[in-house]
Amino acid sequence: MVIAFAARAYGPWWWALPTVVALPIVWWALVYLPEHAHGLSAIPFAAHPGRHRVTLRTPGSDRKRVIYVVVCTLGVGLGEADRLLGKMPADLISGVSAEAAFAFAARLEAAGAGVTVSNA
Repeated sequence: MVIAFAARAYGPWWWALPTVVALPIVWWALVYLPEHAHGLSAIPFAAHPGRHRVTLRTPGSDRKRVIYVVVCTLGVGLGEADRLLGKMPADLISGVSAEAAFAFAARLEAAGAGVTVSNA
């Protein structure tokens, strides 16, 4: 379908062939390969086996976004999430793998919070 559209819009079908072939290769080189090449070595705490804990240091400027991330990730209610954010520093989760701790910390940092990941 892409080739047929390109043929109608831009000329013969073989003009669109380099784009149709090159686009997946470029995606693979820019997105897929780096993610799978680095893997766990990109996680700073993966070198330390065992369980980890995520501690919230500051909720940041947009407290509502941080509460939303805590509610969606931990599955707690709004009141419980607000109580967790009310005391600083707050251990949000503990006893999880390095991958889970790093993923949760990344979501919190994207919401603007200051977090620390350490061994439990």
